[in-house]
Amino acid sequence: MASGIEPPPRWRPQCPGLLIVEGNARRLRAEGHTRVNDEVQRALGRCVQGGQLRLQRIPLTSARDLATAKMMAEWSTYDAVVILAHGGPSGVEIAPGLSISWQEVAESLAPTEPKLVVAIACFGGLNHVCDALFRGIPSLRRVVGSPAPLTIREATLATFEAVLTALGAEIPQDASVILNVINALATKGVVLSRTRHAVETTDASAALLEDLIGILLWAALHERGRGGLREPPGRVGQRGPRRLHPRKSGARFVALPDRLLRHGTVA
Repeated sequence: MASGIEPPPRWRPQCPGLLIVEGNARRLRAEGHTRVNDEVQRALGRCVQGGQLRLQRIPLTSARDLATAKMMAEWSTYDAVVILAHGGPSGVEIAPGLSISWQEVAESLAPTEPKLVVAIACFGGLNHVCDALFRGIPSLRRVVGSPAPLTIREATLATFEAVLTALGAEIPQDASVILNVINALATKGVVLSRTRHAVETTDASAALLEDLIGILLWAALHERGRGGLREPPGRVGQRGPRRLHPRKSGARFVALPDRLLRHGTVA
């Protein structure tokens, strides 16, 4: 018999659950990205206290936190997962100077068996990112994310969709698309909803076209009435949204217009 501590039995609760994972949480908080997250959690307080929802928040600040999060993922399941992090086409930042690939993200979340993943991170809705998540998480039905730069306020309705899913509501794909259109009109954030079937049956050229359309739509929304794209603030504390895009990751990014990448990069 092998020695060592045996893991606790896997918990499969009847109460629906929502898991919120924050990559490099100290940086997100310093930049103000977690304010909406805090508001969502306060709004859900009554549901949590009434036993209608399990809400788990995991702030990541180091590699050790990631190891702890992976261990926690082995213990319980969640209906929906929200990833809040600085991201890019190749992965997300989880701690200062430390990023992991989207495939590693999928492998870490797979034990929680989510039906929905909301990626609130720049470029977290690109087709190849969704494909990596679907491949790594067998239970996953839908991924919501942006093929372009994104702030948390531009993903407000996406967070709302995650909450509804966590509470057990079955949101049709058509309804999800309508929510994303409303979100674009209200916040100028381009958020797409992709199902497993759509991603698995779309060929590479069509997938690239979808991503490019999303990026061009984002550029058009942010150019209207502004004479150019908004530039991010030069330092923390200045007004203006900071994009959830990695400062330094070593990742290889898709070829995008220079000013789009300039806008998407946090200085």
